[in-house]
Amino acid sequence: MSQLTLSESGLILSQPLQKTFRTAPLAAGQSVSWLAWARYGDDQGTHGACAMFAFANWGECVARAKPDGIATGRGIVKGVEGGRNITNKETIAAYYDATGGLDEGMVFPDAYGASKRYAWHSGSTYLRAITGDELLVNQPLLLGLEITDDWTRNGNVAGDGRFKSTRSSRALGYHAVLQIGKGCPPQWGGGTWIYILTPWRLDDGQPWGWNGVAALPQEYVAEWCREVWAIA
Repeated sequence: MSQLTLSESGLILSQPLQKTFRTAPLAAGQSVSWLAWARYGDDQGTHGACAMFAFANWGECVARAKPDGIATGRGIVKGVEGGRNITNKETIAAYYDATGGLDEGMVFPDAYGASKRYAWHSGSTYLRAITGDELLVNQPLLLGLEITDDWTRNGNVAGDGRFKSTRSSRALGYHAVLQIGKGCPPQWGGGTWIYILTPWRLDDGQPWGWNGVAALPQEYVAEWCREVWAIA
């Protein structure tokens, strides 16, 4: 099995580097999931377009859910099929259009402006920096993570997306992802897990994690998350 190449990141931090993210129970015993509405299997290839893909994935996910629809640990509530499929080609083209043809990564605010021009999300007025995941019940969240070599070590990300080990402290760069869930799967021995969607595939074309979805321990995300954004 091929390993993931480091060239597939590309986020530039838009805020001073700081550990401000906090994870906490959204409600007593509650889990939240947007997995039923997300689209999977995107591939940014070697382009540094992760921030653009995060906004494309956000737009696709929200377009498939009714305004008052959420998904909880008790099952999907008021979900609806449909919505737009923003292709890899469209997303990568939007990235280069926004960067003037340069492949140097992006900050979240610039990616948000570009996604608005392409009407990937309607009715929004601004991008809001937050410090926790309480708004996950209302929408998927955009995370800027400092990734370690746990992401790229061969065999560390299981077929179900679960990280087998998060012991590495060697940082590799910054990466934009979409948080689409949070829960406590009993089959994984307890603890809270954060579900993220990323447009990665392995060098041999096979899906990374579970079709681009990974489950990270809450403590790991709290340590390595550098930015959190919501769309208002």
